[in-house]
Amino acid sequence: MEPLSYYVERAVEVLKNIEEPDKETIENLKNRAFIGNGNAFQVAKYYANKLNGYAIEPTYYKSLKKDERVCVISASGSKDSIEICKYFDDVVLITCNKDAPAKEYAKETIVLPSVKEPPFYNVSTYSAMIYWIDRQDYKFREDGFLKYLLRKPSIIFIGDELTYPIACMCALKVREIFGKLSAGLSDMEAYHGWFLHDNDDEAVICLNTNFDLVNNYKIVGTPLELLLTIYYNIGFLQEELEINDYKYDMVLKKKGWKI
Repeated sequence: MEPLSYYVERAVEVLKNIEEPDKETIENLKNRAFIGNGNAFQVAKYYANKLNGYAIEPTYYKSLKKDERVCVISASGSKDSIEICKYFDDVVLITCNKDAPAKEYAKETIVLPSVKEPPFYNVSTYSAMIYWIDRQDYKFREDGFLKYLLRKPSIIFIGDELTYPIACMCALKVREIFGKLSAGLSDMEAYHGWFLHDNDDEAVICLNTNFDLVNNYKIVGTPLELLLTIYYNIGFLQEELEINDYKYDMVLKKKGWKI
């Protein structure tokens, strides 16, 4: 299996070919409840912030009324998104799978381009979704010090209002690739109990935000530049450590998911 960095490079080619949404599409997406699972929930938070909506974790989707205007974010358009799309009357599904099973239950389906990736990578898929709704630069780079910090036993990413979802996406990707403890926090949340003890085995990486409680490494850029740069360096370390054995098939079997 190719490392994460390989798919970062391929994702850039996808972004070059994404057309901007028309005004009618954007208007239809405004003020919706945005739902996604895993890192799709972070994309849902990003959309909610841009489109004056709100994001809700799929655990609580039944707390909403069935006539709520909803947007479901799902790279595959399968797994948990099927039951969510069935539940609501007015669903816009945003996916990267033209054959998404959930589209049968959505009022409208928007399909964005991507490349074929391992099922949990979702580099081109979610970067495409972010770029589609928010045009921005997407340069990425190798960062030796960032790669050094990624070797720490635990890693905390801290983001501001715009980069908080990116911090959470990077935290989950560290967990997925390396199996180590990682967390994504907002700069407001980070002051509440997270840093009351000295911990030299922990790396704190700030995304476009200043945080003064502990030593940290700040990197700056657009949300996509930050996402792709961190993913790129995760991929470099993944390849260096020769990590390529994951138990995703076990998850698929236990959940009955089809990819």
